[in-house]
Amino acid sequence: HVYFGKSSVEKLLTMAEFIPLDAEHGALGGAVLTVAGHDHLAACVGMGAVERNDVVDSCGTAEALVATVDESAPRLDVVGLAAQGATVGRHVLPGRRAVLAAAFTGLGMSRVLRTIGQPVPVSPQLDARAAQLISSSGRPRVVIDRDGTAHLHDLRDVHDDAAIFSAAAESAAAIGAELLGVVAVGTGTPRVVAGGGWTRSETVRRAKTRAVPGLQFAAVAEPGARGAALLGAQAAGVTPDLTPIGDPAVHGRTPA
Repeated sequence: HVYFGKSSVEKLLTMAEFIPLDAEHGALGGAVLTVAGHDHLAACVGMGAVERNDVVDSCGTAEALVATVDESAPRLDVVGLAAQGATVGRHVLPGRRAVLAAAFTGLGMSRVLRTIGQPVPVSPQLDARAAQLISSSGRPRVVIDRDGTAHLHDLRDVHDDAAIFSAAAESAAAIGAELLGVVAVGTGTPRVVAGGGWTRSETVRRAKTRAVPGLQFAAVAEPGARGAALLGAQAAGVTPDLTPIGDPAVHGRTPA
């Protein structure tokens, strides 16, 4: 049996082997417990973006930019990264560390949609109209802060919901680009792969591509779930090694 007190969790995090659960009866008999990571790190595995200089843009309620760094790389400026709001910790795979910075951009876009009386997630009809307005002029100004606070400016008596959402998506994309500049501490040009719920929006994809040229989008609908499943498969002995999963087939979805 495994008990999850604080000391037990700390001990588990230092163990390399997988732990079989010993249950006298019930469905847990023979199950295997493994320590992986939270959703954004699991998403890195699900997208196959776990090599040096890979950066994942995991776009949910909280948006996390996660850079993969080799443990053998030169010493990171942890203090400097922390001052910019980033963290440095273990990755879900051995021999790698993760540099992570996050903001609640997804929450901010949700708040904008609710404020203008639109559903969350954005409706296909509004999304299609808003996507055409990316980078256009004459829209209301929308500013999303890192904590998810949304500010709407220059609203008129009659306003276009599509124009407001497109402006919100561009504000969120600008924050994502700022976070990328913080975490991309490797050598060379990083490969940046985006995935998660908000990347289903054409408006968000276009805004992000404009903010980060060369950005790729994962073809996997649920990269976090896929990554968790792959880690579980490794723990169960089905997949011996997760390192080779960077299949280009899971990448390449670009805005229409």
